[in-house]
Amino acid sequence: TWESLLEDYKQQMQKMEEKYKEELNSVAENYRKQNQDLSAKADEGLKCRESRNRYKEAVEINNVEINALKDQVINLQTQMRISEKLSQAEVELAKKENQMLRKETGELKLQLVETQSCLLYTSPSPRDRQKSRMPSSA
Repeated sequence: TWESLLEDYKQQMQKMEEKYKEELNSVAENYRKQNQDLSAKADEGLKCRESRNRYKEAVEINNVEINALKDQVINLQTQMRISEKLSQAEVELAKKENQMLRKETGELKLQLVETQSCLLYTSPSPRDRQKSRMPSSA
């Protein structure tokens, strides 16, 4: 009868509707899980990107510091070279001063020797007898 067929059809439709709802819920749950997984992966990706950006910034800062240290080393090397040149110049100047002092000392010794050799002891002349050049021992 029509009524029984209609009832069977309604029951089949309800079963199919329940089955589709279950499948739809299952698919929706799978999509939710996938969405959560993708969201977690996106968060990890953001964290990785942030970490990578921080790493790049740190590398850039380190490169700047390394370049500054290189400049300091170059300046120190330049100062050392200048200091060495000054030291060499000071040594040469000291040698020249020493040579000049030796020469002047030698000339003074020579003058002293010449002066000493020119001093002659003369005995008092008869007219100087009234005044004694020698201190009296009494």
